Amino acid sequence: KGPMVAFLIFLMTSLGEDSVFFIRLGAVIISALLSIVVYLLAKDMFKSERIGFVAGLLPHLTLLFSAGSILLTTDPPFLLFWGLTLSCFYRAVKFNRLYWYPAGISFGLGFLSKYSTVFFLPLAFAILRCHPRYRFWLKRREPYVALALGGILCYPVFLWNARHQWVAFRHLLGQAHAGHGFSLSLLGFLEFLGSQIALISPLLFAGLVFCLYQSSRAGFSQNREEHLFLALTSVPILIFFSLLSLQTKVQAN
Repeated sequence: KGPMVAFLIFLMTSLGEDSVFFIRLGAVIISALLSIVVYLLAKDMFKSERIGFVAGLLPHLTLLFSAGSILLTTDPPFLLFWGLTLSCFYRAVKFNRLYWYPAGISFGLGFLSKYSTVFFLPLAFAILRCHPRYRFWLKRREPYVALALGGILCYPVFLWNARHQWVAFRHLLGQAHAGHGFSLSLLGFLEFLGSQIALISPLLFAGLVFCLYQSSRAGFSQNREEHLFLALTSVPILIFFSLLSLQTKVQAN
């Protein structure tokens, strides 16, 4: 795993003691910060305090987020830095080019939290490539400087793995059953789908599926920028892991 969770536990226990309270304190702080990040992003996107408030509140109604608010695993810091990266990326292309640099730093910190952060790169490229108003960024230096900043932060992970027979990446390939041949299992997909419904709750899950569909349609058919951002940074990931669940077991988180 990435080193961020160990660093956070070290930081919190350095402030107090080696107790359950301080070991888990980082998760509590992160859940509060993430709610603020989601609130501000939704408010800025849709120019509505109410939408921002509801967006910041909804994750707390799910079992997975509630558990992540008191259990410090790799997921809480990953979610926080994913949210910060998305927020800074949105503000960089819409409002102020200086946001590219914190976006790159957030991406690097997210990768130190969980390697799934790497999914953000092709999705960000897709947004810049798909929307005519944003394509000019591909010819500007800011995105590449941001990528370099993130890469510098990612470098220790690659250095450590290079010195330890790439154990983390071999572990990931093992989880994906790479090299075991191609096979399909409908049971794996149903298990993954059921775990999502259980952890999000049936009502919220149905609402999210409906909103993902509406957001995708608004983003691609009506060219509404905010919906394009949200659709392209969520739907492809869900599709990827849904397809992967046909090949191997995908954990609920």
